[in-house]
Amino acid sequence: MAITREAFDKIAGDGKIASADFIKKDGSLRKMVFRTKVTKGVTGEGMKYNPSDYGLRTVYDMQKLAFRMINLETIISIRAKGELHVV
Repeated sequence: MAITREAFDKIAGDGKIASADFIKKDGSLRKMVFRTKVTKGVTGEGMKYNPSDYGLRTVYDMQKLAFRMINLETIISIRAKGELHVV
């Protein structure tokens, strides 16, 4: 079962720190602490593709200090605002 982009944004799309457990493309489990709505380092050029066409959501990884993608199809759980949401 997948989470929709609207549900993800409602749970963790407010720009505050949250975390997610999901399966990476190589099949391994990843636990990421992230934020949305980060604009530092954004040039305004834009991406060469639309991530939502591929079921991805762009977030800022707080541990690696870089932008990363989360596949909404493989999310297991999201922790935000003191609540755990299991998909």
